[in-house]
Amino acid sequence: MSDGYQGLGPDDRGGCIVAAIVGMIALFVDLGRIFGDPAPGTEDLWWRHLPVLLPTCLIVTITFFVSRAMFRNRKSDD
Repeated sequence: MSDGYQGLGPDDRGGCIVAAIVGMIALFVDLGRIFGDPAPGTEDLWWRHLPVLLPTCLIVTITFFVSRAMFRNRKSDD
């Protein structure tokens, strides 16, 4: 504890960066679902009844863990 905060490790940092980029894209698409007009005939489909940011949260979480695992595997190969 006396060493202070050392920051994120390289694999966590890479996972956060990739997840943030994918999250911004997913958020754009997810908010388009709210503010945009649905295509004719899709107003009552099941995916329109999901809570608003649930798909974005799931995509970001999965992307973080997958990209962190990929960065760790690449690091162990060196």
